[in-house]
Amino acid sequence: MTTERCPKCATERRGESACRSCGLAADKMAAYGSVRDAGIPVAVRTAWEHVVASWDDEARHDALWELVAANACYGWAAGRYRAASVERPDDPIAARRLERIRRATEASMFATATVKRAPGAPYRATKGVLGLLIVMVVIGLIYAVIRSTQTAGSADPDNAVQVR
Repeated sequence: MTTERCPKCATERRGESACRSCGLAADKMAAYGSVRDAGIPVAVRTAWEHVVASWDDEARHDALWELVAANACYGWAAGRYRAASVERPDDPIAARRLERIRRATEASMFATATVKRAPGAPYRATKGVLGLLIVMVVIGLIYAVIRSTQTAGSADPDNAVQVR
């Protein structure tokens, strides 16, 4: 008798309405499995079937690995090997392959990581534009005060030159 398992985390199910480990709802399990497999190339899925048919053949595991690496299907392959390690708890092949996938995934993440910008200078351009506008307003006010002083001085009758 085969034990029913969650397609997401391979935890044994006992008729609960949701997986007790990952929380995937029981009515969504069939859809989850088909959606998960839909994005995986046929060649990778076929290679997995060959691996299952001849589990002890390392060459088949290596062929699957090449396809997984070429198609970046690390998560899918890890799920398959995790399920296999649950079904075969004493099998070293699944554990070795899971470790290899973990290392490759980490290396891939490090290789494609981007450097975060250093925090501390948010809105730097906005602050610069605001500062420039303030300086221009101050210069405009100084100009207006000087101009009004000159205009007021020329209209003063005491300073006017009298021509006869």
